[in-house]
Order: sequence, then C-alpha cells, then structure tokens
Amino acid sequence: MNNNKSAIVVGAGVGGMTAAYRLQQAGFKVTVLEKLPYPAGRTRTVKVGDCTIDAGATVLLSAYDQALALVEELGLSNELEVVGGNFAVPRDGKMHIVSLDHPVIGLLKTPLLNWKSKLSLVKLLPELVSFRKYFNFYDLGAAAGRDKETLQQFCRRNFAPEVYEYFLNPMIKFLYIHSGDKGSMVELLWWMNATGLGSTKSFKKGTSTLTSKLAELVDVQCNAEVVEVIKEGNSVRVVVNNGGSTQTLTADCLTVRLFPMALT
Repeated sequence: MNNNKSAIVVGAGVGGMTAAYRLQQAGFKVTVLEKLPYPAGRTRTVKVGDCTIDAGATVLLSAYDQALALVEELGLSNELEVVGGNFAVPRDGKMHIVSLDHPVIGLLKTPLLNWKSKLSLVKLLPELVSFRKYFNFYDLGAAAGRDKETLQQFCRRNFAPEVYEYFLNPMIKFLYIHSGDKGSMVELLWWMNATGLGSTKSFKKGTSTLTSKLAELVDVQCNAEVVEVIKEGNSVRVVVNNGGSTQTLTADCLTVRLFPMALT
C-alpha cells in the first residue's frame, strides 16, 4: 500500500516503534525521533559484566496477547523463555523468600505470615471469581463498578494487619509504585487475573530485543530532541535539536509516544 503520506513518531520506546512499524505497513513514510542515543525507552537492556539487566519492563504476561502476536510476527518467538523466580519481603531483620514459580506452595512454606493469616487469604478467591466478568486487560475502566475501596480498606475488613503490611502492600508498591492506601483494590484483582492466565515470559537477551528488531525495520533518528511542533494547515512541522544543530522536518501527521513522566 502506498498513500504518499508521511508521519513523524516522537519516542523510540516499544510504543513509538510499534506505531511507526504499523504506520509504515499502512504506506506512510515514517521517521522516528528519539532524544536518547539509542532506541528502547522503558524497555532498555544493559549489560553489567555477565549479567543482562532490564532497566524497565522485564516480562511479557500471557495477557499481553497483542505484544506476543507482534513478537511472533517479527520472528522473535524463539527469543522468549518462560521465567519464574522468587520475591523477597523483609520482616524483623530477615528477608523472607516466596517462590513465584509455585506461589501457593511458597506462601504456605514461608514464615512471613502465621498460619491463621495464610488461611485467611482464601477470602480472595470469591473476589477473584466475581472480578472475572469485569476483567479487560486493555481497559481498566471496565472494572469501574468494582472500584469502591482501597486495598488497605479491604485488608482491614478481611485480614490481620500483617497480611497488608508484609504481603499485599509490598506487592502493590512493587507493581504500581504506590502504597495500598492510595490505590484501589481493583488493581490487585486486575493484576492477579492478568498473571493467572498462563505462563510469564521474557526475552533471553533482554526486553530491548523487541525495540532493536523494530529499529531495523523503520527509520530512527537518535540524539534527536524535539524542541518545537508547529501545525500548518494539513501538515505539521517539527523542529529538532541534533547535538547543537537544528533541523526542521515536515510530515502529514505526528504521534507522540512518551512515558508520562517524560512530558513533565
């Protein structure tokens, strides 16, 4: 398909690179502008000695069906591997380990919680079952009808204090970067539904495998900081700073794919 249209994508993370790839498939001549010296965004992978470390996103849940379909389309399925591991929670000066490969068994074995608290977690089961009809991986708003209390409020009604303090609240703080008194109970139910659908996978050589492959297929300009965007009739003009020199690009459309913090 060739529609003789051009597009500029700002941001070379996985969102921007995927948008550029799809626009190119639709016939657009695409240019991706990235402020940093490499494409990756929040899927950047770094090497420290013999260790491969994902600086941002690390795994692909089975609920990420669109991302997994893209991975397959790009011929990267063999680059994935099933992952598990452990998570650790500090209590009373000791790190308590719980297996992510077998979380139920791991939780039963750990001294992190007493037996009464462990057994009380059964109360989560009916909540999870009833939440299934609200679960939509791509639309958290579909569960708005269940958004009636914070995780902390739910835990106070149903569990001993240690369940919230040493188990569920640390989990939410890790996943959402805020504590359970700020976020909805829906966040926990949504995440448990999303992770309970199948295996969790990761790229063997790091998550930037995906953005690196997309960068081979589309035109990416790194070290290109967008300083001004000007709409002119049916087109858009973008002023770019390339290490001290300035250039102006013109396109029929513009899409900005940046993590919200990058806009502040």
